[in-house]
Amino acid sequence: MNRLTTNTFNWRTAWLCLVAVFLAYSASLAYRVVVRYDSNITGLFCVGDKEPLPASLASESIYVHRGWIGYDGQFTLFLAYDPLLKSDPLRSFDSRAYRYQRIGLPMLAHILALGNERAIPYAVVGVNLAAFLLGGWFFLRILDHLNTSPW
Repeated sequence: MNRLTTNTFNWRTAWLCLVAVFLAYSASLAYRVVVRYDSNITGLFCVGDKEPLPASLASESIYVHRGWIGYDGQFTLFLAYDPLLKSDPLRSFDSRAYRYQRIGLPMLAHILALGNERAIPYAVVGVNLAAFLLGGWFFLRILDHLNTSPW
């Protein structure tokens, strides 16, 4: 059988490709944190200045984008600092019920950071990167199950 025409799944090549994409993505995040956000990882969460920060986070060094309304990442970050809403961050949420439905990532990050407020943004990014790898692994499993080449 001609090796070029077979449709077998090569796990080694697929993993190398996944790891290469993961490393490129991680490097682009690191570049943005260091160059654009002055080494402040909270810049990745796109916190805008159109809505007030929760009072409990005023003492944190959160990177705020001037002139922005902000994006979903800011609410993920706010929930990760206080997933049980003990300090009433709800005043900063535009759609409270909608935002609190997405508690999985913030809660897991809070648990992994052991409540350490300095580690929480890193835990959120770490969980997100782990989800990237896990999603890639599931995608490769589907390709393998379908006996489809990743190329």
